[in-house]
Amino acid sequence: MKNRFIRLRKTIISSLMIFALLCINANVVFASESSKNDSAELKLDLGKAILSGDALYTNGQIVVSGNAQLNISFASDKSFNAEIFVSYKMESSGNRPLEMGGDFNGEIFSDETLTLPRVFYDKVGVDDDIRPEQVVEQNTVTNPIRRYDQRAGERLCYAVKEKDNNLKLSFIEQTVVISDIILKSPEILYDYEPVKNSGSGDETITIQAEKAALKSDSSLSPTYDLTSNATTPYSYEKVFLNTIGASIWNTPGQWITWDFTVKKEGYYSLSFRARQNESRGLNSYRRISIDGKVCYNELDAYAFPYNRSWYLETLADKNGNEMYFWLDTGKHTLKMEAVMGDALSTFDKINYAVNELNAIYRKIIMITGTTPDTNRSYQLFDKIPGLSNDFRSISKELADEIERVEKKNGNIGTSLSFLKQLSVQLDGFSKKEDEVVKSLSAFKSNISTLASLLSSLNIQPLELDKFEFSQKKSDLKADMNFFERIWFELKRFILSFTDDYQTISDEKQDDNQIVVWCMMGRDQSQIINNMINDSFTPSTGIHVRLSVVTAGLSEAIMAKKGPDLVMGIDSTMAINLGVREAFADLSKFKQYNKIVSRFQNGTMDPFVYRGAAYAIPSTQEYNMMFIRTDIYKELGLTAPKTWDDLIKQLSVFSRYHMLAGIPTNIVTTMLLQNNMNYYNDDLSKTVFGTEKAYDVYNDFVSFYTDYETPVAFDAANRFRSGEMPVIISPFSFYNTLSVLAPELQGQWSMNMIPGTVQSDGSINCCSEATSLASAVVNDSSRKNECMQFLDWWTSAEIQSRFGLEIENVLGRAGRYATANVEAFNTLNWSSSQIKLLQEQRKHIKCIPGTPVSYIVTRNMNNIFYMTVNGGNNLKEMMIKYSRQMDDEIVRKYAELESYK
Repeated sequence: MKNRFIRLRKTIISSLMIFALLCINANVVFASESSKNDSAELKLDLGKAILSGDALYTNGQIVVSGNAQLNISFASDKSFNAEIFVSYKMESSGNRPLEMGGDFNGEIFSDETLTLPRVFYDKVGVDDDIRPEQVVEQNTVTNPIRRYDQRAGERLCYAVKEKDNNLKLSFIEQTVVISDIILKSPEILYDYEPVKNSGSGDETITIQAEKAALKSDSSLSPTYDLTSNATTPYSYEKVFLNTIGASIWNTPGQWITWDFTVKKEGYYSLSFRARQNESRGLNSYRRISIDGKVCYNELDAYAFPYNRSWYLETLADKNGNEMYFWLDTGKHTLKMEAVMGDALSTFDKINYAVNELNAIYRKIIMITGTTPDTNRSYQLFDKIPGLSNDFRSISKELADEIERVEKKNGNIGTSLSFLKQLSVQLDGFSKKEDEVVKSLSAFKSNISTLASLLSSLNIQPLELDKFEFSQKKSDLKADMNFFERIWFELKRFILSFTDDYQTISDEKQDDNQIVVWCMMGRDQSQIINNMINDSFTPSTGIHVRLSVVTAGLSEAIMAKKGPDLVMGIDSTMAINLGVREAFADLSKFKQYNKIVSRFQNGTMDPFVYRGAAYAIPSTQEYNMMFIRTDIYKELGLTAPKTWDDLIKQLSVFSRYHMLAGIPTNIVTTMLLQNNMNYYNDDLSKTVFGTEKAYDVYNDFVSFYTDYETPVAFDAANRFRSGEMPVIISPFSFYNTLSVLAPELQGQWSMNMIPGTVQSDGSINCCSEATSLASAVVNDSSRKNECMQFLDWWTSAEIQSRFGLEIENVLGRAGRYATANVEAFNTLNWSSSQIKLLQEQRKHIKCIPGTPVSYIVTRNMNNIFYMTVNGGNNLKEMMIKYSRQMDDEIVRKYAELESYK
């Protein structure tokens, strides 16, 4: 009996040792198992939700179709921190993510709108050299609610109480079907421990990175690399879409997934052929998960270092040990999400420093002005309490961050080395106040440089060619060797003599096509060509030969060598060539009325002269007003509604040595708001000799003579520093600020431009709009086919698709300003931004097109500069130059009549 007991005890002990060993060797499997006791998950009953607005509960789902709010009260059997996961399906049209607000147990989600991504995939059946259309996933997807800023990659957790809880979600102009809301505790991550018996197989799985399964952003479409023939696929003659990422995969929260199949189970390493050559001296971080799980702590924010060339990155732990992952046979999914990683700490420190230093700079210039007298003592330390301590504190914050980064990474890299210089400067300022005055210009420049560094930290670019799961040492080739590089460059040089860099399309010259010249960039032209090939030509049977041309149109038309249609011209070119019968009158074609119905009223005015329409607009841009809400709050001001309101605020600004950013072309808007344009009703004379025009011009000029508004200025930098708390600029400035000034998040807003009070007390807030357009050459024998092309090109579907695809390539700063009203509403503006831009668009007006616009704009500038810079009498200048304009109108009209 005793021996039997001893044998049983040995068996139990041996079994426990084997089990423990298995747990160590397969920690990717058992790490998640061991955390089950610490995890929690709670699925909410949607049927108990209280709905309001455009929301309906049906078939176990909540259908939102506009403005709505849902309120769910629920109980939990234990308290835990939880992420909020939503299972949802969005409509196929559109490109914007799902936006929401609300609170959890009374805790407001965020100052910024929270989002769920609209998930996309590549449309199948395309060639390797045609960018695939991005299609919205129509199956239900599940994603966590995230922020929409540099913390978009962070897990957003809320405290679930043991008893009563409440979740509110609010939606503004959204369409979505919600099938589940689940609260999950975040997964517990463990550091990687080396795995025994790894690297013993011979199986390899290679995945081309451009063949992604799903992505969180339509911009994450395949791109191309022409710098190395080690990138696959590669061709010297054609441009293949052979990579994914680079500058378009740089926003925290963006993710891509790939599906792959394992034929032989076992341990696999994971290697990437990657390149991060955008953020100099900085790492880019990715959260890497397999089948929905981040296997090890190191993969929650894995660093891909900067390198100008392609390199091979095999995943390894902090000690340099290659990581191995156990993969069963069957299908698996790899996901990579852009996150800030360690850069987030540095971002927060610099963001704090930028805001503090900008506030200090504004306090200083309120006393000294922007150009102080270096021989004068301003006693800054007495007049600004705590200034010395503030400089010393910020200097120490930057020095501590430098030390932390150096300790963690071994160096601070070239991008962060500037922090040392600034830290030393601030330390010097804390000791000698005279140095502040002497170096004020350099101080401002350093703040701007520091703010620019924020933009560098905020982006996380990464380009992938391919990646490989392997049971042996990866055989991926990083790049060409020295001799391969020489041969590669030589071959490209030889082929450059035979390449046609102007022609985008593959169509050969023949009679059964229209020739289109595109006066846009190559990226825009390539997208248009792809859309022609997969949409226009298949539906109409009309072939198009598209070429990129930037000059020489007039000469080509005179020599009878011009195109059938030209894209991307302005109103001046359209009218001047149109009145000389070089462009066709498009109003005579049957498609004309349908086309112009797609635009806001007045959009065609710059392209119509005496009843003839010489071009069709495709873009339209107009001014908006941008204000620093934080500074306005400090000064007790609100956004101005009228020019009179703004003038009163200019007096306040001047006391603090601040300015307004008012462009000199705003005079056109002020004329339009007073129910005038440049000409009288029959376009025979200008209005600049009238008393009414003088009053408008006098108000306009006073901005520069009475309030020292600068004629030329760097809008972005002055807005960032706070020197200009209000700026009037085209609405594209919104995207510029969003990209280049992340430190100002939540501190500025876009508003309608100031208006002019009318006699009835109403406010006329119209704004001038400018456009680029397309015209049909009069000598073309295929005008009807050209009008079919313009009908297709200006349609809402095509304009929306082009706008989304060009933003995918160029990023948010390249957002397209389509003239099609319906298409504009589908672009990536938020619902609140769209509403504001739509309201301003209702009030746009345009100056009529005339063949004498050149002399009018030239002499309007003469009036301005002779008055503001020359000190001449305004009325005398207006009388003088209005006569010259009127004389030129008479002469030009006589010349054109003689020509006819």
